[in-house]
Amino acid sequence: MEASLGLLAGIVASDGHLERDGRGIKVISTSKPFVDEVVLPLMRELSGKEPSVYVSKTGFSKRRKYVAYLYDGQISQKLSKEYAVPRGKKATTMRAPTKLGPAQELDYLQGWFAGEGSVSQDTRKTKYGVYVTPEIELWVKNKWIAEWILEALEKRGVQPRMHYSARNGQHLIIVRRLKSVSYSSKGLASRILKRMRN
Repeated sequence: MEASLGLLAGIVASDGHLERDGRGIKVISTSKPFVDEVVLPLMRELSGKEPSVYVSKTGFSKRRKYVAYLYDGQISQKLSKEYAVPRGKKATTMRAPTKLGPAQELDYLQGWFAGEGSVSQDTRKTKYGVYVTPEIELWVKNKWIAEWILEALEKRGVQPRMHYSARNGQHLIIVRRLKSVSYSSKGLASRILKRMRN
């Protein structure tokens, strides 16, 4: 896996936060393989430091959560300035980054999908047979980020749809069209799928 600050930014923005001290970086996930195989190596390679990891059971869910923690003021500052990841509680205050190049934008998108996305399949039965379509889903609390992701996907030939769930208070971005999932321009969807499977 190629280390990318944009990828880490997307993961932190979707599945973690920056500490208010301007140095601490946390990623919180219920998936130990994701933390061990993606987050920790990414933090190590970008910082040259050894991040710590611990288990937490705090919050509304009783599921075990794995917290990867990196103490690095330089990286924290870059995530804040270049990728607009705010310090502290971020769900309602976050804004989309505005000065990213195409490669940075793509890595940031992949980070979001790696952190909060899921891959499944939609099975439909008709009188002509059973049709199975792969789909990618992403839940996003922040309206501005959800709209930015939607636009960034459309720019790359992916045809997503977005729905708002009042019950969850979140926006659902979903890609169902087979062409978008498998053959999107610049390989975005296939790269997203690869990131989430690894």
